[in-house]
Amino acid sequence: MIPESDLELGQFRLLDVDNRLIIPIDCHIRLIVTGADVLHSFAVPSLGLKLDAVPGRLNQVSFLAERPGIFYGQCSEICGVWHGFMPIVVEAVPSSDFLVWVESFSQNLTPPLPLAAKLSGIFILGGKVITVKYSKDREESIKLSEPKIPALFSPWFVVGLCEAEACFDITIQKSETTKSGFSVNIRFRLSCHKRDIVLLHMIKTYFNCGIISKIDLKDCLEYSVSDQNSISNIIIPFFNKYPLRGTKLLDYLDWVKCFEIVKNKEHLTYKGLNKIRQIKIYLNTGRVFNNDDSIKALLSQNKSGFVNLDPNYISGFLVGDGYLSLISKKESPSFGRIKIGLTQHMNNYLLLQSIKDYFNVENFVISKINKEMISLNCGSEFTVFHILLPFFDKYPIFGIKAITLRKLLKISELIIESKGSRKTTKWTPELKLQVLSIWENDNLRLKGDATVEQVD
Repeated sequence: MIPESDLELGQFRLLDVDNRLIIPIDCHIRLIVTGADVLHSFAVPSLGLKLDAVPGRLNQVSFLAERPGIFYGQCSEICGVWHGFMPIVVEAVPSSDFLVWVESFSQNLTPPLPLAAKLSGIFILGGKVITVKYSKDREESIKLSEPKIPALFSPWFVVGLCEAEACFDITIQKSETTKSGFSVNIRFRLSCHKRDIVLLHMIKTYFNCGIISKIDLKDCLEYSVSDQNSISNIIIPFFNKYPLRGTKLLDYLDWVKCFEIVKNKEHLTYKGLNKIRQIKIYLNTGRVFNNDDSIKALLSQNKSGFVNLDPNYISGFLVGDGYLSLISKKESPSFGRIKIGLTQHMNNYLLLQSIKDYFNVENFVISKINKEMISLNCGSEFTVFHILLPFFDKYPIFGIKAITLRKLLKISELIIESKGSRKTTKWTPELKLQVLSIWENDNLRLKGDATVEQVD
């Protein structure tokens, strides 16, 4: 129990504790109770719990919390002079937050798997064989080989990937323990397809914090960091040293403002909470873009805040929001054409323009896809074969797209060799078959790649 002299704003006298019982929501929990000295009774009325605690005997009860919240209880058996000072606090949290709490004890601690069907798709690093349960009737076992960080794994690659796929998230939820009636959760999130689980683990290993879990979107995984220490000591210093370059930079700057409000506990007041609400309105998709000076400073060489575009940033950005493709239909007149490009919301025109200027190639053009989306792509075979593919080979990409790149490199070498001194490629049936055999070969791996191995 927290002494009355140590209570903070929003905490309850004789009810709050310094070590809450943390449980995940939507999971069946079995509670085992015993008494260490005399008879007690573990009672949390709002969860429908009341269980006698008897010395020398184990009693058990099962229950389920259907929503996040904090539930208060007390010993309900007259047990002695301290009977009125034995509060119980159960905090039910989303499964992702529960795993953050588990990992806070030790980076090597492995949570029990699976916690429940609702906690499906949790992956733990370290060469362990685990069961991944996607639904009641579909599960598979995988083995995660240790994804060692390659020597060429640049922090700018991480920034480029985050520019494309990261989210600086703020959620406001109702809370019974704060004066304002709300709690604020600050999270850094990075999501990708489950095929890129090894890449996601490389990011987790690089930052050495956070957890990886399955999210509601089909076949998607998410790396998230939500504890204040990791955000304050790792995430924020990283992005301050290696800044984002697009509209996500504006989200990051506003997200940091909200984090500082939470860190200073100003969010516990109505004034601080309203500040966060006003900032949150314009985060991510709610932002009205007006060619902000923060972005211009990073992208314009005439500005004092200009940061040189690192080639590894482009590689990371390609992994997140780019495409590497081959026209592989035999009957197509464009068979064998390799396409490399980036797609973005038109608000990020300045960012795509800076990448275009970096390559300084005339046939690398920005085109409009629709009212909101634009694309940076190249239609020149020479540029693709002799500039773009060698560039991404020199400044490597990681993940599933690295395998696609390896295929395209082999195909480009084959086409160049078959063309000889001719200006155009003569597509014989044999050449098409050779190209298709490379393109359809799913066993290609880059040297040193970490892999996900299927387990019988």
